[in-house]
Amino acid sequence: MVKRNNKGRVFFWILAFLILIGILGTPIAGLPYYVMEPGSAEDVAPFVKVDEKPAEHGEGTFYLTTVGVGKATVLDWIWAQYSHELELIPEKEMFVNVRDDEEYQRQQKENMLESQNAALIAAFREAKKPMKVDYLGVEVFSIRKDNDLQVGDLITAIDGQPILRKEDLFAYLEKKRIGDRVKVKFQRTNTEDPIEKEIVLTDVAQPQEGQKRAGLGIYPLTREKVSTTPSVKIEAGDIGGPSAGLMFTLEVYDQLTEGDLTHSMKIAGTGTMNSEGKIGQIGGIQYKVRAADKEGAEIFFAPKDIQPTDENEKVAIQAAKEIKTKMKIVPVATFQEALQYLQSQEKSSQKAS
Repeated sequence: MVKRNNKGRVFFWILAFLILIGILGTPIAGLPYYVMEPGSAEDVAPFVKVDEKPAEHGEGTFYLTTVGVGKATVLDWIWAQYSHELELIPEKEMFVNVRDDEEYQRQQKENMLESQNAALIAAFREAKKPMKVDYLGVEVFSIRKDNDLQVGDLITAIDGQPILRKEDLFAYLEKKRIGDRVKVKFQRTNTEDPIEKEIVLTDVAQPQEGQKRAGLGIYPLTREKVSTTPSVKIEAGDIGGPSAGLMFTLEVYDQLTEGDLTHSMKIAGTGTMNSEGKIGQIGGIQYKVRAADKEGAEIFFAPKDIQPTDENEKVAIQAAKEIKTKMKIVPVATFQEALQYLQSQEKSSQKAS
């Protein structure tokens, strides 16, 4: 007579289950996908430090919203077939403007720095506070096409025309054709004198653009120094990317001015910000809507759809309908529009009382 060892069988199945979960939950090198899912809604106030005592605040909060991004596991792939909570992004689409994950993370940090500078400029200008901006030039963040430039070169002129911001670079090259030759003046690290090189323009258009476009074959970043009174420092920890620009701008402005801009509400949102106060489109907005809703936000600022290819406004509204949230989606194209909306909430409250 043989007695079954039930404890051994139970242990075996538990071990097998844990191994299976471990395999399914581990990123697989051969799985060419990244997963995108709702991230978090983070209170912006702790990230913004004003040297002098900031203006008094009410009980409301501004939230920046994030998207969770990581290498897809087998479990992610299976779950994505049935859930609207996450999406699989092909690796080749994930790295359209960068070579690999390391460069992507570096780009996200640089974009965050640009968004913070733009937030300071837009907020201080609107608040009419002392501010000085020194544009240093356009840095070569990475090389897309072989040319005589190197990563870290600081471009200051093309064909004798000053190039101090990446917008200046885009505007000048917009008039050029593929194959044209331009003289690029730049400063290279560890060299005293500026260098000038003749570069042949190449096609830098992405497949989704549908038409060719002349460029230097680089990913450019504006290098600038922003000095403000009072001094303000923004530290976002490990959060990267440019999409928190609008929410940083609102928080900085709120700390610089009297009154409660939030009117004791939970206000979330997303959108890039440039120094002129214009709000730009971002990725993964449907997941940011979900993150804001989970935090209990009452208002969600979304970039307004202006160009034919824009879809943030449309996707945000659709996402709000899908989760049946009471949170109001407010499309805005500029920082001024967001301010006007919040100021109108104060007037409505006064009228109701």
